Amino acid sequence: MATDDYGQSIFIPALTDTPNISTLAASMQLILKQSVLSFASASARNATLTSPVEGMTTWLQDVNRIEVYDGTSWVVPPPTITTVTTGLSVESGWAVNSFIGRRASGITTVVCLITRTGSTITEAGSGSGNISPEPLIATLPSGWRPPETINCLYATGAVDGEIIINDGGECTLRTISGNLGIAANDNVRFLVTWVDD
Repeated sequence: MATDDYGQSIFIPALTDTPNISTLAASMQLILKQSVLSFASASARNATLTSPVEGMTTWLQDVNRIEVYDGTSWVVPPPTITTVTTGLSVESGWAVNSFIGRRASGITTVVCLITRTGSTITEAGSGSGNISPEPLIATLPSGWRPPETINCLYATGAVDGEIIINDGGECTLRTISGNLGIAANDNVRFLVTWVDD
């Protein structure tokens, strides 16, 4: 009698083997132990699995959650976190200081710090805070762009305002507070979070 191809010690009977219900039942138990077992609740699971083994995985119907036995207790598997620190591009008159993108469980956050290297950007006048024309300042890397146009706030430590980011990752400066403007060597920080499609 052979075992499975995946190193799980599950016996696979051949047509030439003598029928053996005990061996078949043992293989079925091994398969169940390594499957995702479904229970109405944690209390129902705990009443059934009185001696769980490390690696067992269960689905709890009442809370719609997977839990894994780590050898001591049932735990929710940690989410996979994807991080990127490169790929932000900036327009002329700007320099990338730092960029980080993080994604976990369908939530993406990007944090950008860019430095003004060009001339001072000020509001259009009349104290409106609007910038005219609204300059494109940066583009988020592919794979790190929101599913739709969103707005976020930025700050330099002296002034703040609004940036709009479209689904192509283009970051456009829209407004600015006060009359100081964004001058050469000013750092512009913005952070934005969205739910992925």
